[in-house]
Amino acid sequence: LSSNDIRVITQDHSGRIWVGTSNGLNVFDPTTGAFTRYLADPEDPSSLSNPVVTTIFEDKLGTIWVGTYGGGLSMLQGAQNTFKVYQPDTNNPSSISGSSVSKILQDKNGNLWIGLVDQGNGLNRFDPLEQTFKAYLQGLNVYSLLLDGKDQLWAGTHIGLYKYNDEQDRFQHAGVSNSIT
Repeated sequence: LSSNDIRVITQDHSGRIWVGTSNGLNVFDPTTGAFTRYLADPEDPSSLSNPVVTTIFEDKLGTIWVGTYGGGLSMLQGAQNTFKVYQPDTNNPSSISGSSVSKILQDKNGNLWIGLVDQGNGLNRFDPLEQTFKAYLQGLNVYSLLLDGKDQLWAGTHIGLYKYNDEQDRFQHAGVSNSIT
């Protein structure tokens, strides 16, 4: 392992165990019993974007996505064993709006939803075909995401719960009732 400071663990469809640490990404292959390490190298733009891995997600196509704290979103390009990095770009309104990723989730349409926790950058929907991001819940920190049994997207923030309205393409606050039942 690249560090004993473990931040996240997940298993992919082939049984490999992915371990995110404060110093890189590691993958354990149970068939060989070996770890492979992916480290951040500021001199290499195709390396992991930041050493602090906060979330790991495997999409429906088997692609591994890595969220980092301060380095944006990284997509592992399996054949090359390199990363494509998505970071905020003030000159591109379709870029990701923040650099600290808390959660990644995929909806039924194949879009990725990226929760962000830096400076209220909210939530981004990433269209993998168009390679564009759209920002939602600006001003909020998004700590958790859930797709329920009806394919409804929910977002947990520092000021409450929000539910996505697909028809209106916006989130609605799911307020807390003061009544006791």
